[in-house]
Amino acid sequence: MKLEEKLFSLRKAKGLSQLNLAEKIGVSRQAISRWEAGIAKPTTDNLKCLGTLYNVPLEYLLNDDAVELPHEELKPIKAESINEAPKRKIVLALIVAGLTVLVLCTMIFWRKEETTIPMEKIEGSDVVTVDNFVMDW
Repeated sequence: MKLEEKLFSLRKAKGLSQLNLAEKIGVSRQAISRWEAGIAKPTTDNLKCLGTLYNVPLEYLLNDDAVELPHEELKPIKAESINEAPKRKIVLALIVAGLTVLVLCTMIFWRKEETTIPMEKIEGSDVVTVDNFVMDW
């Protein structure tokens, strides 16, 4: 069995999605997809993480001739143990969006009332009107 087949099989046996697995080992979901498609290979450090996560020896992952492991040994990972980082990111994004809306609403609706003052009422200025033309200041 090839590495990509083993990675796919082990992930499914653990009950993980590509996104869940990516979050657990600190890579992108696309990286997991490329590994399982055989387009790319995981680094040695990522293979070590996968071996530890799946509780399989590194030799099993690297050796195409390795004997297949029974799936009874692989217990699904509970959802509670999956990294909580996405929830934190969503909460942070909602807080930032809320603050942005609050600032924008404040800027839009908190206007000072503008009043016009006729030029004649401004003290200390010389008012010149020509042909009944009055300019408000």
